[in-house]
Amino acid sequence: MVSPFVLLRVTSLFLYQQQQQHQQQQQQQQQQQQVQQQQQTDAARHSPLKMQQQEKHLRQQQQQQQQQQQKQQQQQQQQQREQQKQQQHQQQNI
Repeated sequence: MVSPFVLLRVTSLFLYQQQQQHQQQQQQQQQQQQVQQQQQTDAARHSPLKMQQQEKHLRQQQQQQQQQQQKQQQQQQQQQREQQKQQQHQQQNI
């Protein structure tokens, strides 16, 4: 029989690793988007029409980033709730 304490440690570690991976992926995406934005801005300087298209595109990208961040926060809150639940179970079992 695995003790509840070991189970909790493993689960917490697993959740923590998942969270870290998720954050790294998001940071990479944001860096890529920033590089793209820079390139697009440089290209757009030559033409006013392109400039307008770029601005629209940048706004859309920023909205997407915000939505992703909100999703991530919700996931983190959910994970914290899970961990709290597990810790409560643990205390009851001791």
